[in-house]
Amino acid sequence: MTMDDLREKVALAIHLADRDCGVQWDRLSLSSQGTYRVMASAALAAIEASGHRIVPVEPTEEMAEDGGRALVHPSSYMGGAPALAKRDAIRIYRAMLTAYGQKEE
Repeated sequence: MTMDDLREKVALAIHLADRDCGVQWDRLSLSSQGTYRVMASAALAAIEASGHRIVPVEPTEEMAEDGGRALVHPSSYMGGAPALAKRDAIRIYRAMLTAYGQKEE
């Protein structure tokens, strides 16, 4: 999913939460849809500004490749990451997402 796709989903969620609107998304004017997209962009920007990131639950192939490469040789490995290192990177990524928010800081 791209950030544009995510923004669209957030815009739709904001629209659905707006009980005063009363108009279905596909019947809104382009201007009104644009307003919800601006709100969605603002919400996503506020998340980033707070020091958080929106990340996929499952790492992308590129994320696994880069993570595997960092596990093997953090500063010098120039080839593709070995399969075992990629699996380890995926396992670590999943563990980090699972742990996030489970402990009060």
